[in-house]
Amino acid sequence: MTSTAEEVEFGPEPGRGRVWGRRVLGGLAALLVAGVAAWGVQVARRVPVPPPDGPWPAAGEFRVELCGPMCPPPTREQRRAIEARLRAMPGVTAVRYWSKQEEYREFAQRVTNAEFLATVEVADMGESFRGGLRPQVHPLAFVEEAERLPGVAAAYVERPGFWLGKADLAVLMCPKTPPLDPKDPCAGRQEVTDQEKDRIAQRLFETSGVGEVYFSDADHSRKVEEHAMVYSRRHRDDESRSVGFYVKLEDKAAAGAVERAVGRLPGVRRVTAVTR
Repeated sequence: MTSTAEEVEFGPEPGRGRVWGRRVLGGLAALLVAGVAAWGVQVARRVPVPPPDGPWPAAGEFRVELCGPMCPPPTREQRRAIEARLRAMPGVTAVRYWSKQEEYREFAQRVTNAEFLATVEVADMGESFRGGLRPQVHPLAFVEEAERLPGVAAAYVERPGFWLGKADLAVLMCPKTPPLDPKDPCAGRQEVTDQEKDRIAQRLFETSGVGEVYFSDADHSRKVEEHAMVYSRRHRDDESRSVGFYVKLEDKAAAGAVERAVGRLPGVRRVTAVTR
């Protein structure tokens, strides 16, 4: 009985058992290393990665706001001159005039506070010219030239968002300064903490259908915001409002699950779709 056991376990001849035993141990070690490596890959995937380097959208749309009421409204001749100059500028496409009525209709579609909307009238709105810019146009140079035209109050260029096509959802964090709106999830509290970020990230990776998860810090978020909206007189704002996790979904139907998983966690201001 003993010899049979030894034969099965170690082999019938002296020395062979040690060789087989080394092979078994070696195989177990290889499996263990492979398991640890696979576990390491899994752990690595659970760490949010920095935002991709690019691409950064180049083309954009401009808006040239005409004077009134803060400065004298342009005359009919000035309005015509503004439109003519915009159409003549290289790289400008599809210039169109927007009346007060059109501005009001667009404004009313965006405002969710009915009480506030009731205090605004069509006469309170301004007029503008809008159009497109080809990628080769330097947006700041365009804005500065447009603002030198008589009758122009301000101009800016809006470009597609950096995250469009790179992520499907944005999980935005509580900012440094507490919001004034008492209904805001971040009202009365401080900036999101590292511990809260870790918990949010963990919950994201636990949600089925979530693919890559990026984290955009204050520096990168500020760069994104400044690229998307180009003004001539931008006030330096050390508080970026788009700090947070940006999620690429493997399954688009998982958006609701992500909202349920992290939408009410401490430190989260809101979960929103990346649409622009």
